[in-house]
Amino acid sequence: MYTWNRMPFVRLLLPLILGILSAVFLKVDMGLFVVCIILGFVGMLFLLNVNDFRISFRLKYFQAPLVFIMILGAGGMLTLESVSKDNPQHFAQINDGQWMIGVLEESLTEKKRSFRTVLSIKQVKSMGEWRPALGNMLVYLSKDSLAGNLERGDKLLVQAKLTELEEPANPGEFNYKRFLSFRDIYHQQFIKSGGWMLLEKNPNIFTYAERARTLLIAQLKNEGLGDDEMAIASALLLGKKDQLSAELMHAYAGAGAMHVLAVSGLHMGILFLFLSKVLKVLRQLPRGVIIETVLILIVMWGFAFITGMSPSVVRASTMFTAIAMARLFKRTSDIYNTIAASAFVLLLFNPFYIMEVGFQLSYLAVVGIIYLQPKLKSLLFFKSKLPTLIWEITCVSLAAQIATFPLGLLYFHQFPTYFLFSNLLVIPAAYLILVFGFSYFLTFWIPYLGAAIAFGLKWLIVALNESVIFLENLPSALISGIDISILETWLIYSLIILLSMAIIKRKKKLLITSIACVLGLLVVQFYETYSFKRHEFLTVYDVNKSSVVNILSDQANHVITDSLLAADMDKQQFHLRNNWNKHGAPEPRFSELREVVPGLYDYHGKSIAIIDSWSDLPKLKEPIEVDYLVISYFRGVKMDAILSSYTGRKIIIDSTVREKKANLLMAGLESEADVHAVVFDGFFRDRLH
Repeated sequence: MYTWNRMPFVRLLLPLILGILSAVFLKVDMGLFVVCIILGFVGMLFLLNVNDFRISFRLKYFQAPLVFIMILGAGGMLTLESVSKDNPQHFAQINDGQWMIGVLEESLTEKKRSFRTVLSIKQVKSMGEWRPALGNMLVYLSKDSLAGNLERGDKLLVQAKLTELEEPANPGEFNYKRFLSFRDIYHQQFIKSGGWMLLEKNPNIFTYAERARTLLIAQLKNEGLGDDEMAIASALLLGKKDQLSAELMHAYAGAGAMHVLAVSGLHMGILFLFLSKVLKVLRQLPRGVIIETVLILIVMWGFAFITGMSPSVVRASTMFTAIAMARLFKRTSDIYNTIAASAFVLLLFNPFYIMEVGFQLSYLAVVGIIYLQPKLKSLLFFKSKLPTLIWEITCVSLAAQIATFPLGLLYFHQFPTYFLFSNLLVIPAAYLILVFGFSYFLTFWIPYLGAAIAFGLKWLIVALNESVIFLENLPSALISGIDISILETWLIYSLIILLSMAIIKRKKKLLITSIACVLGLLVVQFYETYSFKRHEFLTVYDVNKSSVVNILSDQANHVITDSLLAADMDKQQFHLRNNWNKHGAPEPRFSELREVVPGLYDYHGKSIAIIDSWSDLPKLKEPIEVDYLVISYFRGVKMDAILSSYTGRKIIIDSTVREKKANLLMAGLESEADVHAVVFDGFFRDRLH
């Protein structure tokens, strides 16, 4: 039986989260949060100093609201204090900054043409004087041998040529600026070779952890693992995902096994269980439980450091530390309280963890497993061990999926249909790979034994990859293109909670109430369909170096673009696919519209002319009037030449034409012309029907 009295941290966590969200979304002023803290603190002091029993008994009901207000204020204040951009010492606030000194806060991430990292600014040179500064900046370093040798903790001198991160350029586009703002990053800079100088090697514990990880990866490479096996081993064992190919990541995502590639609660849970079983013999010794607990914590946090101390690993390590300490002191702590305590501590350390998808998914998965897994497990009973084990894993997977799939739909717009089968494979495989991997790291120096373990590790990964690829290639393995709003997400969660409680507690009232959630979902979907999705829109996107003209509805998705973008799934995902999902559109059909003449398209009575070279200009006695005239890839074509072939009711100059050339084209138009230049006005969208 769960009661509020056994879960104090759950009661503290709720106002803390509310305070953080108030600061993030409602932009509440710092002064109001300070007032909340003072009001709560003074109120509690007053209640504690009331000596009259009768009065204090009546006032005790004010204790909880006062604590709630005080923690809410603390959450909001901590959140605002974590934002550095408005601080006078932020590097962007210092005028005339010429040079900056910063420390690498992250190990390098290798991209196609550069290395990406985060630079924490410590000093700025302004008007000939070095001044203390703060703030983080996203940095791209040109790929060369010098940059490739940089490590976390290195101090660099760079020229101050920062650029503020931009808002999304297209409808539905991923908001990278907002994403980085939750990490207190608001600026970026690309630094060419020779544009920076290493001032000091300043290794810290994270540097040594990265070196250890690099050595272990190099040791694994010596054992003859293939590229795909090496990528999975690096990701699953050491948290290094740089080597994962797009095809391999797509296969794991399609099979619903992507979670196994990110070192998180699953891996820490497996490690905790493995260590508990191996070190159980120590309990027979005097103070053996203390030795066991200390060794478990050393190994777990050592693993956390080697894998880069990602938020997911820190979360899991914190939670299992709380469980281990409770077991050490023989405290029967409520598991929900333990989970809430770990979340509370982490949010005090960094309030913006709450905005991370991984944070939300991991805690929901754990709560779902704890609450639902025993209920699901009790539905079936098997006499033999193997069916029982399979059913337990199935229940774990099902419970986690029930708890997290609404967020998966909201953030990733897809649902893996074979997740139950994939988890029956990946969870046992992950356990074996971790056991073999850790065993290899401990024994690789022993002749023959290390090589034998590496051989087994290799073929375990091969079997896992082949199984995942097989599941990903099954028909309808992944339902993609799903789009739901935050309101719909809350309605789905309400439906899940009400249905679960109705089934578990067998209450008809809860079942009837859940029908209201279903009706709410239907109403929202009906409204979206008839107010937006069913209509056809013409969109001209703002995509760097690409002309993209899109006719879009829930029944059509015609895209006129170049062959490079048509083949670039990553670019489509970043710039276009979220908008396609919002429209409920089918998969795109590239350049399949009917051409009346080259460059002139007709769609259900709407004419669209796309001009990008002299060859697109038909020689006509009289110009053709079109509904939309799109000008792209300016190649010296003068506006009067274009207008001698086409006149457009609406003239769109797309993003391939930059500022100077767009101004030249617009200068050749009459003042009353209806013109939209994407470089100045952003993406263009107009309803066709």
